Formats: sequence, C-alpha cells, structure tokens
Amino acid sequence: MPAGRYFDIDYMFGRDDITGAVDSLVKSDRSSYVCVADANVVVQAFLDPEYSKVLSESEFTVCDSGWIPIFIKWIWGVKPPQTSGSELFSTIIGMKKYRMAFLGGPSTILEALKGSLSKIDPSIADMPFIELPFCDVEDFDYKGIAEELNAYAPDIVWVSLGAPKQERFMHMLSPQLERGVLIAVGAVFGFMSGVESMERAPSWAVKCRMEFLWRWIHDPGRKGRQYARVLRNLPALLKKERSLKRQQVKI
Repeated sequence: MPAGRYFDIDYMFGRDDITGAVDSLVKSDRSSYVCVADANVVVQAFLDPEYSKVLSESEFTVCDSGWIPIFIKWIWGVKPPQTSGSELFSTIIGMKKYRMAFLGGPSTILEALKGSLSKIDPSIADMPFIELPFCDVEDFDYKGIAEELNAYAPDIVWVSLGAPKQERFMHMLSPQLERGVLIAVGAVFGFMSGVESMERAPSWAVKCRMEFLWRWIHDPGRKGRQYARVLRNLPALLKKERSLKRQQVKI
C-alpha cells in the first residue's frame, strides 16, 4: 500500500516506498517539499483551508501518527503502515548518500545534532547546519536562506520548526530553491541530538501507540493544548471521512 488519500491528505506509506520516492525527487534535480503529519497536523489541515492547500501542494505527506492508520482501518477497511519522522530521518541519514542541510534552531541543538550525526556519517560534519530566528513564518529572510542553500546545492534539506510553521516555511522557500527536497521533521532534531530533555519516547510507548502520552507528560502545557484541540475536532473529522466513504460506495 504505497499511497492513498485520506482525510484530504495525499499520503505515501511504507518506509521503502517513501525513501524511494524521496530518491526519485532528488534525481529530478528540482525543488520540492515533503510533509510529515501527526494527528495535530491532520486536524490543523481540517480546520484551516489555507494550511490544507500547503499540504496538498507538497509531493506527498508521510503518516507520523499511530492513530490515523487505525482510523483509516475503521472507515476504509485497510490499515496502512506508519513511518514516523524519526524513522525516516534515521533511515536516510544511515544511507550516507546525500548532500544535506539542516535548518532549525536553537544553535545548541544544532551543534549537538551535528556531533551525533557525524558519528553515523563523518561527512555530515561538513554539511550546513543553519539556525533560524524565532519569528513569524512571513518574516524569514527567504531570499538569504535560499542563496545560502543554492550555493551548497543540497539533495535534501531537513526543516525543524514545528507544525504548522515548518510546512508553511517549506511552501514559501521551495520556489526560491534551485534544487533539493525539503522535508519537515518537527522535534526530530531534538530527539537525535542526544539532548536529554528532548529524548524521544521509549520503543514500548511507540509500539503501544502511547507516544503522545509520553510527550504530554514531558510537555504538558503545549502538548495538552494540542491534544485537547485534536480531541475536540476528532468527531467532526471522522464524520467527514465516513461521509466521503458512503458517497464513494454509492457511486
């Protein structure tokens, strides 16, 4: 099950299919972007048509949610695999085949990330790690960022700004790049940097689809607000998808 459209999002499923699609985009020698969506992103797209358009104009979206595949199974009768942003990031880093750039912040995380990734692939030590200022998405110096990236000509540009900012950032930056696949990975820089306070949930929590609970415990304020909004809007989201399924059955 390599691809499918659910909840008005064009997904690519399966690690091998995703990495193969990314490789094809790199070889196309043009600029493009890929989104990674957890439940918060899905609900944001449901509530905000402009944000939904940003996702729809990406090449595809990776399903970074343990629960969205279950909802797809309930409604459509098929259960696609989940590929987390962390898994995708680790897999591509481990390939040791791409010129990459890393955009995000703060500098302490980026320096720790460079050190951590350089142990996997020493060539990463010479790749650009660019700190981005804390500002509204409209206020980034896109021209300056694009000039720096175009001078390096990366195959893949990893972006860590948090949703929904990072998707909007890629949407605005991509037209100014000569080549390279932008991929938004949220908190992955923190997980992979080795900074203790940003440690990812243990494997048992991921397997039990309880990673959200781990994040909630470690960041109750911000994650609590996000999860509350997801729960408030989940019934309407599922109702809309069920309605779409009924319409297709009638056709």
